[in-house]
Amino acid sequence: MRAQGDYLFFIENEPEQQSVLLTALEEDLNRYNKLLEFGYLTYKNEQISFSFVGLIVLDKFNVCVLPKYFRNIELSDDTLLGEFIKIIKVLRKAGQVETSLPDFQFLNSNSKINLSEIVLADQILRDYLDYGIYRQVVGLPIINGAGEINWTMTVDLIDPIISRGKPIYLDSYSDLQSINEANVITTVHKFAIGKCLKKFGLLLDYQFNFDEQFDEKLSDIGSTEYLTSVLQRELNITYGDRYVAVIKRLLLYIKLAESNSAQKKLDIFGTGYFHTIWEKACGILFNNKIEQYKQYFSLPKWHDLQGNSITKDGLRPDIIVEISKSRSIAILDAKYYNLSYKLNPFNVFGNPGISDIIKQFLYQEMLEKTSAFNVSNFFVFPSYQTDNVDIIGYTTLPLFAKKKIINLKVSEDLAMKAYLNNSSIGVEMVDCLLRNPI
Repeated sequence: MRAQGDYLFFIENEPEQQSVLLTALEEDLNRYNKLLEFGYLTYKNEQISFSFVGLIVLDKFNVCVLPKYFRNIELSDDTLLGEFIKIIKVLRKAGQVETSLPDFQFLNSNSKINLSEIVLADQILRDYLDYGIYRQVVGLPIINGAGEINWTMTVDLIDPIISRGKPIYLDSYSDLQSINEANVITTVHKFAIGKCLKKFGLLLDYQFNFDEQFDEKLSDIGSTEYLTSVLQRELNITYGDRYVAVIKRLLLYIKLAESNSAQKKLDIFGTGYFHTIWEKACGILFNNKIEQYKQYFSLPKWHDLQGNSITKDGLRPDIIVEISKSRSIAILDAKYYNLSYKLNPFNVFGNPGISDIIKQFLYQEMLEKTSAFNVSNFFVFPSYQTDNVDIIGYTTLPLFAKKKIINLKVSEDLAMKAYLNNSSIGVEMVDCLLRNPI
């Protein structure tokens, strides 16, 4: 664990003293037990470890959990924070597109039940950058102004001259449009922007100065009940989409601030299924074509003794990559493992199990028997220390003679940027790596 200002940095699966986390949680066993219940935390021999990547928002600290491929990596404070900012960007995108994640509710930017404070802060700050501060426009009546004539007030308050039986108004009232700077909603909006920027601006990578004055505490503006009633009244008479959205976010901000303070609610933004995001990132990076090759993988068929049968779903690889200018394809299995080799004597750690190895060889055999493709086979592991894509070895199994699975270390930065930008590496690099590599 590393402490850096308001941030406490942990690494996924890395053991830490239980007391460190309990101190950050202010000995709140309710939130601690929730983390255990969700499967995001494990406890053994006075030590805890996270099975989770993301942010846990506490009263005094932000608990930041980085992916396990950062284990045993020495990083400066600035680099550590920069890497976590990148992970937050990845999780923000996952909160928009990875709806199949079992714990998607802790990423979902549209949720109103488990919405994290950082997600709401992101929405508030993005809206401010796009449209500015909420301003209430009011019409002040003036005589003979340049604005549109207010005929209702003119007829009620000014005596006309009658000419040929028709009224003529020598003076008229018009509405002068002005901004009500003292409006309570504007004050609340400034407060929310200022507080969100202070607490989450760095993690969300918002690099701007907010020069507006804002209150130190929400209670300095008014009670929760009063502010809620003001916002609700404004919502009832407001029709512009943007203004409605701002008011709804401010109502949610007040509610979230009150519930987090009173109940010490567990505020989570992250996932225990980062391996799924790694698989998706690798699929984008290598331009996955699995959908075009599904027909080559046979499905199991179930029979009874009366002649009935049914075909059920079977296994298929994570990623299929086409190698250009040849009848060659590569099968890639994105493994979210910390694979490492040690010498004297040689050993391997953090490796996939025998079932994963057998599956990869079976995929290769299926393709070779049902198609005319030349097939290569790869495991793809994340690495912080790799700049690009490196071949580090291979795996064999006597049962599948003359076949091998090539082990690739892929730069986590390369994969995460591919995920964020929806961009794959070039065809030339794929060809160089995957055509007869060793």
